[in-house]
Amino acid sequence: DCWVQLPPLLFERQGCSAFVLEDKIVVLGGRNETGALSAVEQFVDGAWESLADMPSERGMCPGVVMHDKVLLVGGQDDAHDPLHEVEEWDPATGLWATLCELPFHRQCFGVALWNGKITVVGGFEDDSVEFVEQWDADTGLWTAGPALPMPRA
Repeated sequence: DCWVQLPPLLFERQGCSAFVLEDKIVVLGGRNETGALSAVEQFVDGAWESLADMPSERGMCPGVVMHDKVLLVGGQDDAHDPLHEVEEWDPATGLWATLCELPFHRQCFGVALWNGKITVVGGFEDDSVEFVEQWDADTGLWTAGPALPMPRA
């Protein structure tokens, strides 16, 4: 195994989310010199192609794949203000849906799928926080998890 360089993305960006779905690399959102992006691209047959845009521009947006759908959690808008929505993208239909909002508004946090729940860890609002929260897709409810030993962002 070795690293292989792929062609450049169609839109230069940083702070984006990337996932592998059905052997395709999909890149969503991010920021460039013009601001936050709504662009979605996938790598297929050796080239990048554009897909339908996200409903809004979103950079610094962590996410997870759950039940073959991408869930983006929070992020930043074009003015660097935190976004609070958890949005779901169904690559089979190309449709987006807003699932819920983060209970504690913050940015620069970690996200993982743990025990079937979206787990949001740390981050900052005015200062770094130690909060851990989990969202259960079956109930639609957020619950507090054990706090981190110290604030992290």
